[in-house]
Amino acid sequence: MAEGTVISVGTFDGFHRGHRAILETVREIANAHDYRSAVLAFETPPRHILQGRTSGGLILPRSIKRRLMEPFVDAVVPADFSEFRELDASTFVDDLRRTFPDLRYIVEGRSFRFGKARIGGLDTLIQLGEIHGFGLQVVPPVVVGGLPASSSRIRAALEQGDVALATEMLGRSPVLLGKVVPGNGVGRSLGFPTANLAIDADILRPASGIYWVKAYSLDQSFDGLLYVGNRPTFASDDPRCEIHLLASPDRDLYGAGFEAHLVRRIREDRRFPSLQALQHQIAQDVEVVRALIRASPCASERLT
Repeated sequence: MAEGTVISVGTFDGFHRGHRAILETVREIANAHDYRSAVLAFETPPRHILQGRTSGGLILPRSIKRRLMEPFVDAVVPADFSEFRELDASTFVDDLRRTFPDLRYIVEGRSFRFGKARIGGLDTLIQLGEIHGFGLQVVPPVVVGGLPASSSRIRAALEQGDVALATEMLGRSPVLLGKVVPGNGVGRSLGFPTANLAIDADILRPASGIYWVKAYSLDQSFDGLLYVGNRPTFASDDPRCEIHLLASPDRDLYGAGFEAHLVRRIREDRRFPSLQALQHQIAQDVEVVRALIRASPCASERLT
């Protein structure tokens, strides 16, 4: 392998189609020159650090994000943005060169900014590259719905319950991951038992409502209905993620890891005047999902 490294720098939250286009270019350049390839990935999004918060609003857990990036490069190097936020553009690049002493190319999207107050842009990278001996490759955006695919657009789509738009930008279904924990048995009492998921507080929850999901736990896969919300019928302010599986699991899932791929939002959350009305609506929701499955079965790629 020749002496040299090709890198990209960013948060890569959600690892969407635009991110993949960047890392595919990193890999192509590295392979063409027999260089190493690497990603410097910020663990916490810069917007969190700049806003004074350290958690919340992530599209994917950090471990899953790294796992999705690893097939594209030789190394995924985690980084703390707080160590970079006060650096001017030149010092930022000096730090990159200390981490990657044989830096030969940087690959970024058109919107890439760096340095304190985002002072540095692509022109700055070109100038610094001429001084320090590395090149810049700019990757055009992946356009979805007339605009570049981005983590911020995916978050906005999920907050609005627009699973279709989020899926198109991600190139896969949005997913929630958590462990199955005991609930209070309300779903079972209504005739629709649920698995209650404990979701990491770092992860963005989609808009409240009912979703058709493809779910995985242990070595099993299921179709099901995911409820996200505060259960207004019960005058509760306790946020819940509960899944009713259309086929019963063949073993106890308590404590098991669970991933739910959002296929489609069925309806919004709302308060019902009685438990009987809620029970009737859940039965209708189940029939809607069964009809969707018959019309177009969903296949998704498991992440864990």
